[in-house]
Amino acid sequence: MLKLIIKCKKPKITAVGKLVCEYIKLGVGVEAEAIPNGIDINQFIFSLPHKKIETLGSVGRLDLQKNYSTLVEAFSRIDLNLEIAGEGVQRENIESIITEFGISNVILKGFQKDVIEFQREVDGFVCSSLYEGFSLALIESILLGKPVISTNVGVAYDFPELDFPRLGYDVVSMRQGIKEWLSLSLEDLQEKAIKNRNLAEHLFNITHIYEVYKTEVWQC
Repeated sequence: MLKLIIKCKKPKITAVGKLVCEYIKLGVGVEAEAIPNGIDINQFIFSLPHKKIETLGSVGRLDLQKNYSTLVEAFSRIDLNLEIAGEGVQRENIESIITEFGISNVILKGFQKDVIEFQREVDGFVCSSLYEGFSLALIESILLGKPVISTNVGVAYDFPELDFPRLGYDVVSMRQGIKEWLSLSLEDLQEKAIKNRNLAEHLFNITHIYEVYKTEVWQC
């Protein structure tokens, strides 16, 4: 690989996520190529939901980046359960919000050894992050067939062709966005799930991404 770099007249820098590429350009003045992570698609068994959404799941560290304090407060007026798998420094703050608003439909599950099994058990997935390079949990949920909704970060920002709603970052916008999403019929959610799975099988296939590297990055 080093020999290839030396031979290239204009070697390229790669980064996971278009926003990360933009930060690199702003910070150091260097163009970067956005290349997504590859996933072993075959380990995810696609299964459509067979009932209305009753419990949403989310996976991530309990820190400011994941914006869980906003998401939890939004759920104070949403007739739906929320389970969050993850641990972190914001737990005490999130627990205070749960107490302050008398929220009984949010459960902090803590660290989960088998995240994929957690995602299988919930009815849908929500990403509330303020920023992401590549939301692996979002793609995993899509591959499993779960209805998803996300703020416009990472995968959601990079791939507008994926068919799911993009949330706002504040409490009111997030609450309204989730409620509107939940008003969709089960048939609509399943149609989107099929479309997203088909797209994900191509977009995040390891072989496909390797070919992108060869043609877009390492071509000299």
